[in-house]
Amino acid sequence: MLHQVEQLKSHRFRPGYNSAVSCLRLNVEPFSAKHRPLAFYMVGDRTYGDAYAYAYAYAASQVGHRHADVGLRGDRSADVSYWYRPATKEACAARHRSATAPYPIVFIHGLGMGLMSYLAFIAKICYANGARDVPVYLLDMPYLGMRLLAQAPSIPETACAVKAALHRHGHRRAVFIGHSFGSAVVAGLCRAMPKAVAGVVLVDPICFLLLEAAVAWRFVRRVPVRANERFVEFFVSRELFTSYFISRQFHWYHAILWAEELPSNGATTAVYLSEADLLVPSAQVAAYLKRRNIPHQMMPGDHAQFLLNPRWENEIVSQALAFARADVATSHAIMN
Repeated sequence: MLHQVEQLKSHRFRPGYNSAVSCLRLNVEPFSAKHRPLAFYMVGDRTYGDAYAYAYAYAASQVGHRHADVGLRGDRSADVSYWYRPATKEACAARHRSATAPYPIVFIHGLGMGLMSYLAFIAKICYANGARDVPVYLLDMPYLGMRLLAQAPSIPETACAVKAALHRHGHRRAVFIGHSFGSAVVAGLCRAMPKAVAGVVLVDPICFLLLEAAVAWRFVRRVPVRANERFVEFFVSRELFTSYFISRQFHWYHAILWAEELPSNGATTAVYLSEADLLVPSAQVAAYLKRRNIPHQMMPGDHAQFLLNPRWENEIVSQALAFARADVATSHAIMN
């Protein structure tokens, strides 16, 4: 292989071995976690079971969501839960009369506290102007939310569960919003069932350029210096079950997304990058997307800070709704 690279690049490597250079073998190296008392997880599980349920129930009563589970069967058993808010009765009736009804929107969250971190953003998806005619799915992955869950479905299994959820409610295609780790699930959907993907909106996506070590190194190996790096290390990357998931159940070849795999050759794709992202190499990803003519925008701020910026929240929601209505012209105007 080294000889082939030398021939391809017309370059001769000097003989020898540099012990200071090592590879990052995420799935075979010992994973690192910081201790948390059992009470931390007891409170977290109780919070998820009580306070979370109350908060979800309240949000559901406001936006009309129903909760459901998609059971997975395989080498291990796992459940992928989701919330579903149907369109209004008038919109549902119009869907049966017309072939141009809006596609549903599926939101897939990232690492952290699950859907709780996104309640304000979710409300915008459901309450935006004209959004009530668009069905909305919210994928709920509690194994990414600092809970006592050591086993989790793989990305291909999660993609199959999403497809099953769509079919359960009579949908064959959808527009997907993926934030951070959620973009990896979207990548799995684009690869496994491209006909089901009508459009994608990716925010702070980790799925591009995963062949390079940047994302893995920043999440697993980096010694934190700044306050935001210390925050992510303690609350996310060094949490026992999150660390185990990333180090043992996350496989780059499931999560990577190539520009060629995007729907409609990128015509129904919008990518939003954070300029000062502490996890995603935004400048390199932007250069890659530019070379492939994939619409993208650079937002100010750090990873996930779009949730604190109403302007970008509104633009992302408007973009997804434009794709859901198959309004490509409007979506291009938004990106420009």
